[in-house]
Amino acid sequence: MAHDRVENGGTILDVRFHVPESPEEPIVKELPVESPEDLQRRKELLGTSEEFRSMAEALHELCRGAHSHRVFVADPSDKERIVKELEKLGFLIGVDLSHEEVLDRTFRN
Repeated sequence: MAHDRVENGGTILDVRFHVPESPEEPIVKELPVESPEDLQRRKELLGTSEEFRSMAEALHELCRGAHSHRVFVADPSDKERIVKELEKLGFLIGVDLSHEEVLDRTFRN
């Protein structure tokens, strides 16, 4: 979950929607989230903007839920904490994967 990345020292840079029918590259949406407050504002936007919610739902359906985030960490120990937390939650399929690797692990296994 995004909350775990932000609270463990990471800055979320974007979300990447991995569309199975598009093997060349994911659809990328910049999504700078540096703090729990940024994350809360994003959640509120989903709750109050029908247009934004519809777009997010359409992208989620197009990629069948397969998405990833690029996360910046200043300290390698932050990366370790984030990876461990995502593994515990069952959200992690890999680290530093290419679009093709995400598609392989998500749709082709």
